[in-house]
Amino acid sequence: MTKSVLMIDDEEDFVEMMIRLLQNKGYENAQYATNGKLGINLYKQFSHDVVFIDSQMPYLDGFQVAKELYIINPQVNIYIISGSPTIETTAKIKNIQIKGTLLKPIKVEQIIDILNQ
Repeated sequence: MTKSVLMIDDEEDFVEMMIRLLQNKGYENAQYATNGKLGINLYKQFSHDVVFIDSQMPYLDGFQVAKELYIINPQVNIYIISGSPTIETTAKIKNIQIKGTLLKPIKVEQIIDILNQ
């Protein structure tokens, strides 16, 4: 059985492409949201196995979304995606229980490697 995946990123072209590539590789349970609120709502409905969240988004950033998801499920597997890691981003990452980080640009193979763990 393949793991269910949720990607939350405000770069719609990027996240649509990644989900399409994952679905083509057999991950039919891959979904995306283009903002944190939609992502939280999708997670509440489907309880995805792994969630990838962009660190910098309007309204709710990736860290705020991660905190909300941990309230829903303290065991959720979260990976933060960052396009430009800063000292502030690094500090925030250390303050939450994420499984790991990915630096943009990312490749679908990186996602698949994580899903195969």
